Amino acid sequence: MAPRASTAQARESTQRQFTRQAYLGISKAINKMTGGGEYERGAISPTPERLRYIAQVAGGGVLRELEKVINRSVAASRGEKVQASSVPVAGRFFGEVDRDLVARSRYYEGSKRLEALEGSLKAAKKGGDAETVERLQRANPEVGLIHANNRAQQAIQKLNNQAAQVIGDREPLREID
Repeated sequence: MAPRASTAQARESTQRQFTRQAYLGISKAINKMTGGGEYERGAISPTPERLRYIAQVAGGGVLRELEKVINRSVAASRGEKVQASSVPVAGRFFGEVDRDLVARSRYYEGSKRLEALEGSLKAAKKGGDAETVERLQRANPEVGLIHANNRAQQAIQKLNNQAAQVIGDREPLREID
């Protein structure tokens, strides 16, 4: 199977915001201009996320605030809820804590710890170091959650793929969320 082009690798979250779709378009154009196709990489094939990062480093806070203005305007015109914390400039000083974002952040921090632990366990097992495996298991009672974390990651990936398929249709996207 040929490597997928950067645009096919775009995260579902990139497709959710209006301005991030611009980076997706730029990524496709660069890939195509350098010999790539829908599923083949060109000589230069940056991901939309990498392009956004570079643009934000170059454009700084002004670009980030401009993106907020555009994204919030588009969201409001579509009848979507606009959170106070996402209001340009003023959102830094007031607004509600996004409980979903906090929960997501905690989940991913825990998941990273479990993935690191799993990597250490696999390396110790592969190296035949039963003493280290036993020590890691004793010191980390959460080792029993590794399998559940892997299943959860697979389920999240599946949901993200489904969300990317219905990105323009609010009702199915809301159900997936």
